Amino acid sequence: AKLFDGYKSCFREWMFYLCSNFNLLLFGLGSKRQIIHSFCDSMLKNQNKLILNGFFPGLTIKSSILVWAKIVCNIMKCTVIHGNIKKYMETTAAHSQDEMLNTITKHYNSDDEKSDHLFLIIHNIDGAPLRTSNSQGALCKLADIKRIHIIASIDHINAPLAWDQSKLTRFRWLWHDVTTYASYTAETSYEGSLLLSSAGAGLGARGAALALSGLLHVAKSLTSNARGVFKILIEHQLEEKDEEETQEAFSFTDLYRICRERFLVNSELTLKAHLTEFVDHKLVNIHKGSDGGEYLSVPLDPTTLKEYLEYDFNQ
Repeated sequence: AKLFDGYKSCFREWMFYLCSNFNLLLFGLGSKRQIIHSFCDSMLKNQNKLILNGFFPGLTIKSSILVWAKIVCNIMKCTVIHGNIKKYMETTAAHSQDEMLNTITKHYNSDDEKSDHLFLIIHNIDGAPLRTSNSQGALCKLADIKRIHIIASIDHINAPLAWDQSKLTRFRWLWHDVTTYASYTAETSYEGSLLLSSAGAGLGARGAALALSGLLHVAKSLTSNARGVFKILIEHQLEEKDEEETQEAFSFTDLYRICRERFLVNSELTLKAHLTEFVDHKLVNIHKGSDGGEYLSVPLDPTTLKEYLEYDFNQ
C-alpha cells in the first residue's frame, strides 16, 4: 500500500513529462497494470485513450492500427484492443499499415491547439506479439507524432535490447522504477491457452513467439521469390480459415498457377525447389488428396502467420 501511495504521488509529475513531449516507460518487479489504470483514472479521465494489451497472444500491431485508423475521425473515449477485431478488418483490410499510419499522423500532427491528444497505454510493450522489428518500428512512428503520448510497461529483463539508439531517440523514454511486487495474474492468464494456440499444438504465447522467430530465420535465408511463394500459401490458408469452418489445403496445381501469374516461378521444378526449405523445416506439409493430387498446408496458428505477413524483409 505504501509503494502504491508513493507512486500515486508522482502522477502529476508523470503528466507533466507526457505534456512535455516525453513518453513514460515503467519497469520493476511486479505487475504494473493497477498503477497504470489508477493513473488513467486519475489524470486521463477525460482524455482519449487507446489501451494495448501486449501480453495477449492474438494481438497484432497492424490490426490495432487498423482499428485505430477506423475510429480516428470519431474518437471513442477509451478503446481497448486485445487482438484482431474482424468487423473492422472486413471494411479496411485492403489498406496497408503505412496508409493507416498516415491517416493517424495527419490527424494528430495538426498545428491547431484545439486538436485532441491521444494517450497510448501499452501493457507489456515487450510482450511476444510486439517484439518484432515491424511492431516496434510502427510504435516508433506513433511516438514521433506530437499529439500522441505513450505510457508503457516492460517486464522482460532483456526488453531494452529491442531498441537501438535510433529507436530510443524516437521513443524519448523517461524510465521509472515502479516495483510493485504484485502478481502477474492478467499478464499470465493466456499462457498455454489451448484456445489461443495452434490447433492441437498447445503452443501458448511463448511457443508462438518461438515459432515466429524460427519461421523468420528460415525465410530470411531464402530468395524473395521463395518468400513470395510462401506468402501466397499463407494468404490462401488465412482466407480459407476466415470463410469456412473446415479449412481446405491448397492444391499444388493452384499454387503453381498463381505463382506463374505473378512471375515467381517458370516451372513446377522451380516451385518444388522453393518449397523444399519450408518442407524440410516442417513449415509446410504436403499430402496426397483423394484425387491423387498434392495438397499443401502451413501447420502454424493464424496469429503467427499474420505476424509473419506484417514483417518487413527490406528493413
